[in-house]
Amino acid sequence: MKQLKQLALAAALLLAAVPAMQAGESLGAYLKAGFNMSNYVMGKMPHGMKPGFHFGAGYEYRLAPRWGMAMEMYMSFQGAKFDPKKIDNIDEVMVADEPGVELDRNVTLSAIYFELPVLAKFYVTPRWSIDVGPQLGIAAQNHLKMGDEQVDKVGRSFETWDLSASAGVTWNATPRLMVQARYNLGLIKVMKGIDIDEYRPQARNLNYDDRIQNLQLAVGYRF
Repeated sequence: MKQLKQLALAAALLLAAVPAMQAGESLGAYLKAGFNMSNYVMGKMPHGMKPGFHFGAGYEYRLAPRWGMAMEMYMSFQGAKFDPKKIDNIDEVMVADEPGVELDRNVTLSAIYFELPVLAKFYVTPRWSIDVGPQLGIAAQNHLKMGDEQVDKVGRSFETWDLSASAGVTWNATPRLMVQARYNLGLIKVMKGIDIDEYRPQARNLNYDDRIQNLQLAVGYRF
């Protein structure tokens, strides 16, 4: 419920900013949908890429012949996976709650985020733009599977907010159809520690440095 209230506030701020955009040349609103390839980086556990998808809407306007801005709000299904057997120092990173439990099952992390990027756009040509800016993420849900078993109550292991740096390109194939490619890298640590029934941080309270990395490819339709 708290996340939904935060999303509603962010959406209200986004809508309130739309009238101010009229000072430039409005290129209009658009819908978009596409694929993700995401994982967690900069931490002690090497994570494999996990496929996902995203969908949402945006609004773009041009401030000058070469410069513009875009604001988006979309939902992203992402995550990561890793194999404990491939981690040499697994006993130093994670330990089992009960003696004799083998950390030998693949772990899959699945997350749902509401993403709110604000992008500065540099128009290389009338059809191509380079897009750069910050992206605020609100975690709506986190799931974790060990092997084929779903693990409950893992939300406390993750931060509610995420902040990323985004960079990519947009190709306006036609006045209506657009294609985007984008890379997002998390700027803050999103994992507090895996605090679940079978895995837990060591007693010395190991600090996790994991941040979200996400590659995206999307197709959009401009109104």
